[in-house]
Formats: sequence, C-alpha cells, structure tokens
Amino acid sequence: MLSFAEEIYLLALDDMTGQTVLAGGQIALNQALVAGVVGELSFMRRLDADLESLIVLDASPTGNPILDTVLTPLRAAGLGPRPLRRCLDDLYRTASTIETLTREELVRKQVIKSVAGRVFWVIPSRRYPVIDNRELIDVERRLRAIVTDPEVIPDPRDTVLVSLVTACGLFPEILSPRELRRSQERIHQLSRLDLVGGSLIDHLNGLNLAMATASF
Repeated sequence: MLSFAEEIYLLALDDMTGQTVLAGGQIALNQALVAGVVGELSFMRRLDADLESLIVLDASPTGNPILDTVLTPLRAAGLGPRPLRRCLDDLYRTASTIETLTREELVRKQVIKSVAGRVFWVIPSRRYPVIDNRELIDVERRLRAIVTDPEVIPDPRDTVLVSLVTACGLFPEILSPRELRRSQERIHQLSRLDLVGGSLIDHLNGLNLAMATASF
C-alpha cells in the first residue's frame, strides 16, 4: 500500500518529464507532500487539528523516516495544541527531505525509476518516469469513482485522500472539466469529513491567495 505522500507525489508527477503538474510548481509540491505526511500521521492518530491548532497526540518515533521527519520537530515542542499556521510553516522546511525520501521509497518499490539526463548539454537533471503505472491508475480510478459516483462509499483512508487531493488542488489533473463541475459539491462534502484535511484545505487556500496577491 502506498502512503498518502507517495500517492500525492505520483498524482503531482508528470510521468514523462518528472516535473510537477501543480500550478504552483515546487512550492505547491512542498505543501502537498507536507500535507500528505500530516494526513498520514492524523490517520494514525498521532496528530489532530481544528481550524486554528495542530494537536500532537503522540510524537514518539514511528520507524518510518518520512513520518519521523515531521514528528521530530513536533516532538521537540512537546505534546498538546499549537498554532496550525505556525506549525505548518515550520514543517515546510522539511519538505525537501520529505520529497527525497518519498522519491527514494517509490524507486525502491519500483513504481518510478531514475533516469539521468541533461537539459540542453550542460545542466544535469533527473527525470522520474513511472515504471508500472498501475499504482497511478489505481489512485486516479479510485478517486474518480469516489467523487463522481454518489453510490460509492469511500473508506476512511480514501476520505482523507480526497481531503488531501482537494487541499493540494490536484482534482483538475484527475477529472475532466465536466466531471469537475459536476462533482464539486460531492468533493466539498467528502473533503470536509476529515477535520485535519479540512484544516489543511483552509490553510493552503490562504497560502495560495497570499502568493497570488504577491504576484501582482
């Protein structure tokens, strides 16, 4: 089973170029991966959140390097609630490590591969095309079925994933424009079932608005 961060990374990855498809580029990918790890820790009942606070319930090491990358700075501050915005801003500093570890784990699982290449002839780059797109297809198919078919009842983990994908703005990459229009209400309803995911949506929407305002 793939983690939330791994699923989000695959959804955000152009499997031909290895670049993110998120409109906000690397910054948006950083936010998405942190949101994925926070969502995973929430699902494990290590974290909780409301609209204003992130609540650390259990900061003991998990043995998973990706999860512990986020838990370590939270553990230093002790258990209990702390301002959500400040916590997430602090956690974004770990995003580069989270991306590296997530990519390495997907390579280890043989979902993606690293191909050394060059942009023009002097700047080295790496691309990460999907080896077996079964996992990516399964994630997209599952999400499409959940949000377009009201008869489909999502399990708790898929509800969290819907919240995270909404928070990261990835549904336009999964659904056609018509599907997206028709599914907006259901996506909104499902994404608000997970309280942590709902808090992340509000936080990331605020960040995106701030970035958009700053660009003018």
